[in-house]
Amino acid sequence: MIHPSIYASSNDKGGRGSTHRAAFANSAEMEYTPNPLGKKVVFIVGNSISAHRVLQHSLRELAGMGIPCDVYLTNPLPRTDEERERLKRPEVMNMAFAEKLIIEHGYKLIENTGIILNSDGELIEDLVYTPRQLANYFDARDVHVSVQDLPNVNDPSFVEKISNDSDIAVAYNIRSLQILEQEAIDAFENKEIYGRKTMVVNLHPADVILFPGAGTPLWVRKSGVPNATWTLHKMIRRVDWGPVIDECTQTLRPGKTLLQDTVGMAPKAASMIVNHATQTLKGSYRADMQPQQEHPNFSRKPKKQYTHGKHEDWLEAEQQGIRAVNFPEFIKAVVKEHVGNRTKLAGPVTEVLIKATREWQECYVNMYTSTYGYPPLGYDPQAPEEYLLPLPISSHAGGGARTGATTQIFDEAAIDLVHSPTPANLNFDDEQSPDAIRALHARCVL
Repeated sequence: MIHPSIYASSNDKGGRGSTHRAAFANSAEMEYTPNPLGKKVVFIVGNSISAHRVLQHSLRELAGMGIPCDVYLTNPLPRTDEERERLKRPEVMNMAFAEKLIIEHGYKLIENTGIILNSDGELIEDLVYTPRQLANYFDARDVHVSVQDLPNVNDPSFVEKISNDSDIAVAYNIRSLQILEQEAIDAFENKEIYGRKTMVVNLHPADVILFPGAGTPLWVRKSGVPNATWTLHKMIRRVDWGPVIDECTQTLRPGKTLLQDTVGMAPKAASMIVNHATQTLKGSYRADMQPQQEHPNFSRKPKKQYTHGKHEDWLEAEQQGIRAVNFPEFIKAVVKEHVGNRTKLAGPVTEVLIKATREWQECYVNMYTSTYGYPPLGYDPQAPEEYLLPLPISSHAGGGARTGATTQIFDEAAIDLVHSPTPANLNFDDEQSPDAIRALHARCVL
């Protein structure tokens, strides 16, 4: 769990964040009551691992202070055929597979096996919990945390619900790929707290001045900048143009994947959210929220938004050593962080993840080759095992044999992952067209 001072800058290199320290110190002199008006915080969260990790840290801090939270989980909702085609690119779908494997399938397995707590019945600092596990944990301790799936952030019934909810103090959009229309923004802003309008705040996974738009982790790595910057800014109708509230920075370490880059930023990004939320609930606002036009880098802001990379962009990135995800490391991290390496669940969970990932890799190679006419970089048809994830030698890879009740829990929890229409269950015919292959994968991954 992160334990940032709520009055400290979230920027480890000073910069804009350091200008707020004096204001925080003055607030700290007041008797600290986290939520004197009894308001709540709303989160709209995308289906990426980094977004859920930011949510994890934020919930543990805010709900740990007794602050009520409503969480809405979203999936991509492309608005145009062009957007749909971008998301169907094999390279984009390869990254999406890792997200879907954990969030849409792994969560069910983890949640059905029960929450793992320490001997005092409290959350374990080094373990990662699903949003619903955290909701159940805090609800049992009389702190309201709700988690709901939200198909469309602009659905009129949702907009009306938000508009009529006078308990909302502030809302945060955490890497949701659904764009809020003006009616939804207005619904969040039609209230007041301490005489000021409420707001919806966007967490942008890059420097919003230099890298506005989607797919930014790839563009940040390709640009060669030494540091990754994430931006917290007020949301307005024009996407990624709202006034800047805060930013955090972290050095990009050589050899790390795009997934590691984004997940690694989660604690600092959550610190920004916790800082801003606690200020909002106390009424100690940041008076120097900066319009982007006044930012020193504004002249370098691209005229067009970035979007998901094309095949040529990904191929060039791979040739530069930039990888989206390292599946062996990914699976090890998931098991360690969600269930712990030495628990009786480690072996069964590892087994399911390895098998599903291996079958996806075979599927991905087929789709990539059919789409582009040649295999992915590093794949040799004469030696496929050098590219593909090795299957477990035993049926309980990772150790920890499952017996008795553990077998029953695991088998029941894993049924959706093993038997649902995932890439593991797709068989391809060599005569299938690229369009047909993409259509099948769109059903499974997006």
